Amino acid sequence: MKRLIPLVLLFLLSTVTSSATPARRQTSATPQSHVEWVMQSLSRMESIKPGMTRGDLEKVFTPDGGLQTGAVYVLRECQYFKVKVEFVSTRRPGERPKSPELEFLPGDVIKSISVPYIQRMIID
Repeated sequence: MKRLIPLVLLFLLSTVTSSATPARRQTSATPQSHVEWVMQSLSRMESIKPGMTRGDLEKVFTPDGGLQTGAVYVLRECQYFKVKVEFVSTRRPGERPKSPELEFLPGDVIKSISVPYIQRMIID
């Protein structure tokens, strides 16, 4: 009987250890997938350059909401990733937008764009 107890304990220990192993592998894969997503997102964010249009920018970013001054855009997939953008308007001098939705034109040209940065969402 004394020999049976260590064998049972060894069996139970090996069962617990082997069942815990997949969970550890899964968690170690999770950070890597986050890193891959961030790298892919960073490449997409950095693909937007001065000289491109507002329409090009809005394929990757969307305007940040709120009552902020300046043009802040957030990554479509995660609103914590942001850039500040300046545009050159394609509207003719003195021409007024026909409605608030048409204030900014898709053809407006990006004058400058900041490096991507991370910031919490601002609630006005």
